[in-house]
Amino acid sequence: GGEMVLSAAVNKGDTDMRPVLSAVAASGAELVFFPVFRPEGDYIVLQAREVEGMENVTLMSAEGLFFDAYIEAMGEAGVGMYFNAPVRPEGPAYDAFVSRYQTKYDEPPATTPYAAHTYDAVNLLLDAIEASGRSDRGICLRAGLSQAYLDKILRRGHDPTVTKLAAICAVLGVSIDDCAKCLPCGNLAEPFLPFLQLTPGTTLSITGGTGPALGLQSGTPMGPVIDRSNPADNRSLIPSL
Repeated sequence: GGEMVLSAAVNKGDTDMRPVLSAVAASGAELVFFPVFRPEGDYIVLQAREVEGMENVTLMSAEGLFFDAYIEAMGEAGVGMYFNAPVRPEGPAYDAFVSRYQTKYDEPPATTPYAAHTYDAVNLLLDAIEASGRSDRGICLRAGLSQAYLDKILRRGHDPTVTKLAAICAVLGVSIDDCAKCLPCGNLAEPFLPFLQLTPGTTLSITGGTGPALGLQSGTPMGPVIDRSNPADNRSLIPSL
């Protein structure tokens, strides 16, 4: 495992990133992870190579900068940096999900990776609830939550908190890690957040996943959108609950 040698922050609106980058260089860090947005992310990358000691420090960001406009703006300055970002699944299972969604709602799902992964995650939770044989109310009360909590997050569109979802998962005897990664329970072989590297020619090469965004090169395919042999596949699509 690695060691975190520095924790620093930038503020929204900052344009001079040299002080924090100098602190990174002085810390002896080999990699700096900055899950920020534009334009702050632009300044970090563009100024990093101007700071002595940053020449060999690897830069890594997340999905907040993972799109075409940012890649194009960075040009050569961004070559070699990494992203830790979800990619959209591919394959027959995903195609079937899109087809059913379009049939039900007369429009395709969002093209971001989150539509399919959210569908998976909610179905994993619903499967665990059904397998437990308990009522939603009983599960919530056992978890120390209001009796309507599951109804709120599964049917009324409320966003769950990590702490409360972890309490629900503990009662159900399932791993919150499975739900957070949106993967079939017990199968953690497929990555939800693969690592992507920007290579020369503004093309992203990918380790552990593949997808169409930004001309990703071939890699190990992502997993299917839930197990289509599972009876849960016959359940109505989640947004209608």
